[in-house]
Order: sequence, then structure tokens, then C-alpha cells
Amino acid sequence: MKRVCNSTDRGRIREACGQLLGGPPGTSVTVSAQGANGTVRRVTLGREPRPDFWREPALSTRPAGDSLGYIRISHWGENTIPGQFDQALETFKDAKGVIIDVRANGGGNDHLADLVNGRLIAKPVVSSIDFWRKTGTDEYSRTIGWVEPRGSWTYQGRVAVLIDEASTSACEHFVSGIEAMGRVLLVGQPTNGAGGGPTIVKLPDGTRVAISRALGVRANGVVFEGHGIPPHIYSEPTLRDLRAGRDAALEIAKEWLASDKPLPSRTQPLSRSAG
Repeated sequence: MKRVCNSTDRGRIREACGQLLGGPPGTSVTVSAQGANGTVRRVTLGREPRPDFWREPALSTRPAGDSLGYIRISHWGENTIPGQFDQALETFKDAKGVIIDVRANGGGNDHLADLVNGRLIAKPVVSSIDFWRKTGTDEYSRTIGWVEPRGSWTYQGRVAVLIDEASTSACEHFVSGIEAMGRVLLVGQPTNGAGGGPTIVKLPDGTRVAISRALGVRANGVVFEGHGIPPHIYSEPTLRDLRAGRDAALEIAKEWLASDKPLPSRTQPLSRSAG
């Protein structure tokens, strides 16, 4: 825990657990874990080559039940993502609802996120507001990101987005734009709270330090840097869920999409005309 840098408690735990496996592939590490009842178990973990889930495609789709679609976006780093998203929407055009899963999405290009969001709106909305520190000073300049409508038609069905503590940087820009629409449900855990356009500084001993250059603000004016963006409905995976292979956040999203329940009141859309 002394070596992690994350904005939320769950994010710090996730990062610390990930560091347990740091080391050359083929070696192992022995971990002592204490349960809630005080029992301590020692487990030996093998450091395997890069797992398959780290090589997942940028975007993938599948049906999610009766008249529901599921779109998984693992990062915002490939220029083909908007086109792939357009194809997915064509497939689910008549579906009652679509789930967009950006859990563990570490970010990438803000512009790609805006292009995807542009298919879900009929009027422009603010995606996020950034205050950029001028190098060597305490002065900041402000930039405002906008999502513009895109495509020949707007998806009219209900939309839910799955988020967690590993949704980071450009992904939080995406979630901020989603939140600004005022009609999309956010389910899961608060996002990472780390955007900032970091600058990497290498120290003489080889240590690499990431220094944030910006303060990220949600479209509603609330700072997400260091705090994350909270969901409308919290869903934290339990040990029982993990053992049973149950995705509670996905189930919550599917239930809401299939219902006629309104979005929990939390934010309001922000348009150009509103200033």
C-alpha cells in the first residue's frame, strides 16, 4: 500500500493487489491473507505471462438478453473505435436498451470518447472541463470539452454504463459526458479520479514520477480529480459473487434497462444554449 498512488480506497487496494504479481514471469510470490474471522492463509501465486484479458479487443459486442445489447470498450486508444461503435449501434438499433461496459478502461484519447458519446445525443453537451497548469507557475488555463451529435441518427433506447475504480483518465472524460446527458444510468464503483494529462519525470536513480498537469472537472462543475465520478447505483462485487461468477452490476443495469424506472435524480443536462 505504501507504493500505490490512487484516488479512492478501492482503487488503492486494486493497485496494491496488482503489484503483488510484479516480477519476472515464471517466478512466484507467497502471500499471507487474513480473513474477516482472523484466520490467516498463505497462498503461492504464480507470475504468468501477460494474461489473455489484457489482450482483449478495444471493442466487442454481444446480446445481453431480451432486446438488450452489450458493448464492451476496454480502452480509448484505437481510431477504429467510433466506427466499431457505429456498427454495434446498427446491430442494436431497435433494442430497448444498451449496456456500455468501461470497467478497467484505463483511458487513451478523449476525442474518441466524445465521438462515441455523439451517437447518444441530439444536442451538444459539455463532456468535461480541465484547468491546465502552466509549466513552472501556479497559473492555469481552462479548456472545455464538448460532445457534438454525430451520425445520421441518434440512439433512442435506454443506456446504462458500467464503471469502476479502474476507469481512468480519458474514460472519466467519457463518463463525465455520459453523466451530462442526464438520461444514462451509471452503475458500479466510483471511477479512478486520475486524469490530469500526466508528465513523466525520470529521476537520476531511475525512478519514474508521474506529475498531473491538469485539474479535471465534471460537466456539472464538481471536481473529479482525486475523487472519481460516482455511479447512480453502487454495486461492489462480493466474494460470493466472484465465486459464483455473478456480475451484479451487469444484472442491475439489465433490470433498469428492461424497466420503465426513471434515472435517479443527480445531475442535469448542460447544453450550449444554457451557457
